[in-house]
Amino acid sequence: MFNFYYFLIVSMKIIPADELKCLLPVLYTSLEDKSAGVRSASEKAVLGFMMHLGYTFMYGACEKLKV
Repeated sequence: MFNFYYFLIVSMKIIPADELKCLLPVLYTSLEDKSAGVRSASEKAVLGFMMHLGYTFMYGACEKLKV
């Protein structure tokens, strides 16, 4: 799923932030997945999310994650 988002996000200049914000918990969870393919795809997608949402918003979303 995040392979698709990686190419979509990088190619588009404007994406509604609300749509990306709902996917952040799933993105952060997939970064810790057991499958190497899932982790790799989500690592690529992080940069695209950060380009559209910004570092400060993504950092704030990380602080809200449960340990």
